[in-house]
Amino acid sequence: MRNWAGNLSFSASRVVAPGSVEELQALVRRVASEGGALHPVGAGHSFSAVADGPGEQVSLRNLPSAVEIDRERGVASVGGSMTLAQLCPALDGAARALPALPSLLGVTLAGAVATATHGSGEAAQTLAGSVVAVEWVDATGELRREELTGPDAPPWAVGLPVSLGSLGIVTRLWLETVPSYEVAQVVYERVALDELVASLPDVLAGAHSVSVFTRWREDEGSRIWCKRRLAASGQVEADPSCRPWWARTAADGPRHPVPGMPPERCTPQLGVPGPWHERLPHFLPTATPSLGNELQSEYFVGRDHATPVGEALCGLGRDRSSAFVRALAVSELRSVAGDRCWLSPAFERDSVAFHFTWLDDPDTVARAVEAVEELLAPFEPRPHWGKLFATTPASLRARLPRLGDAADLRRHLDPAGVFSNNLTREVLGG
Repeated sequence: MRNWAGNLSFSASRVVAPGSVEELQALVRRVASEGGALHPVGAGHSFSAVADGPGEQVSLRNLPSAVEIDRERGVASVGGSMTLAQLCPALDGAARALPALPSLLGVTLAGAVATATHGSGEAAQTLAGSVVAVEWVDATGELRREELTGPDAPPWAVGLPVSLGSLGIVTRLWLETVPSYEVAQVVYERVALDELVASLPDVLAGAHSVSVFTRWREDEGSRIWCKRRLAASGQVEADPSCRPWWARTAADGPRHPVPGMPPERCTPQLGVPGPWHERLPHFLPTATPSLGNELQSEYFVGRDHATPVGEALCGLGRDRSSAFVRALAVSELRSVAGDRCWLSPAFERDSVAFHFTWLDDPDTVARAVEAVEELLAPFEPRPHWGKLFATTPASLRARLPRLGDAADLRRHLDPAGVFSNNLTREVLGG
């Protein structure tokens, strides 16, 4: 079994897909009694080894995934095995929505939350930031539930959502939702790189959701994916006559984030209004995202560092012979609001996420990742757990102030390391 990108062969001896929560509990009890190991896997979209593990691997694809909505509280109860492509239409049918979505919807909710997957928006947290309660099977096979908010919530509960799969098997999540809304998506192109970098915070705050695509080359124009939320009247919330400088040139046809790739894979553009879940992702649920044959890395830095980081990356882009330029297909910049989740790269820090889509050339990519991490080191970058990174555990401990608490929580909930794998042992110990 391989991950989505094909860059990782899972090391598990077998994959088990229980048909009920009771079967899952029995599986955990058996593995724990035998001194074995068990690790969850979602859609296999991560590029890192976060979902890999020794022993057995458990898929939730056969577990019940019904959506239940508490209309009074606006909270949705969702089976962890559900993909975002399944969840979003169900929420929209009940007139509810999520504030932000990642670029593709084929990932499972539990996997997206566990790795702090995110969309873009000044007020938009990671998906984990919307979680208000978690249900999971712990290392003894017990089915547990814990609230993250309210007077009875234990202080350690905020360590549950972004777990890297190290605390147990998540069977259900409760999410805060918002009223359903529509979005109009417009792509602006031929944006000068020097103007873009100088104004990055303002650009990323220019709409409900904004993504910047660039290859960090001064002789190439960059593109801005601008997703404006529509008011109840059907008009965009911001007056479209107030056009910022970067809105000079709207694309005259659909575009793909990677230059030269077919736009048919992408969600509707050209300002045509549509439901939130059909505009916030870049790619259609039925389409292969991005290049298809690719590798990815991503780093979160504080919003106040957005422009100096951009200037530094422009410097890398000037050396056409460098591994960075040779490996890079496109870079995406998104804004992410800070959250409370201990292992989230946006923990208590409003951030800009610098994402890199690499060509499928592992050796060149490894050198490019080293160059990026060396360049970003003064800005205390935090990597996305599901992407490729070379950040050392010592650096992670310095940049994630509650990582030690997360390690203590793992030892408390899973002292025998039933759910540990190589990545979580390096990061959390045990």
